[in-house]
Amino acid sequence: MQAPRRHNEDFIRAMVARFPGLRPLLNEHRQDQDGELLPHLFFADLTRYLLSLLSDESNVCAGRDLREMLDYLDDAYGNGALLQELISVSFLENLQGEDPQMRLLLGPNLKRQMEVICS
Repeated sequence: MQAPRRHNEDFIRAMVARFPGLRPLLNEHRQDQDGELLPHLFFADLTRYLLSLLSDESNVCAGRDLREMLDYLDDAYGNGALLQELISVSFLENLQGEDPQMRLLLGPNLKRQMEVICS
């Protein structure tokens, strides 16, 4: 296994440990991928999940979880060059054409990269 992929997988496992609400998403992903964790595909699933939290306006916990996960991704993007490709390509690029409200919630590192992607 290549080092960046292992790093991405370790990051996903750490994120799921930090946010237990992601465990069903990871379990479904592994089931769909014959037990394998494919980071870029998982991040597409994660993007859809985060967008669903955004649309669940009546659920205060969903809004808090969304904010905490976006902050976690923003910190990871700012602190790890190995994670920047995964987060940029498989999260931020998937936000193009989606609810613009999500862009307003992004932290400073992700906002800067989103501006690069959209320019």
